[in-house]
Amino acid sequence: MLIYLDQNIVGYLHEGRLRFDPSSNVQWVYSSEHFTEIARGGRTDLLAVFEVLKARQLEVILDDNFRITDSAHLHDYSNPFERYQRHLEAIGEVPVDTSPSLGNPPIFSWREKWSYVALSSFCMGVMPPRAMFGRSLL
Repeated sequence: MLIYLDQNIVGYLHEGRLRFDPSSNVQWVYSSEHFTEIARGGRTDLLAVFEVLKARQLEVILDDNFRITDSAHLHDYSNPFERYQRHLEAIGEVPVDTSPSLGNPPIFSWREKWSYVALSSFCMGVMPPRAMFGRSLL
């Protein structure tokens, strides 16, 4: 089972307000957005949570026009401190707006909007309704 670690949960785990143990039944995942938040706040100490839980990075796949697709890649586990350094090097090559988002994403076609909502919901730990996957309990 994959469980996405929300940034707030990472903070709670680091502070000791919550406790999760590594488990063979659960695979903890994070995204590059975690690295952006860690860089913005200067809290590299939070990377230790990913290391303890052996969390793996989940990367949303983009198409040739840099639009979100309905696919994602789950990377093999690697040291989160090293992965964070590679992330900083990659975003250092081009200007990146690291300011907080100022609203909703741009308007997408229905297919792009569905993909965006489904992947965003998955990444936020919200299970989309079964109807989104073509099955309904009704």
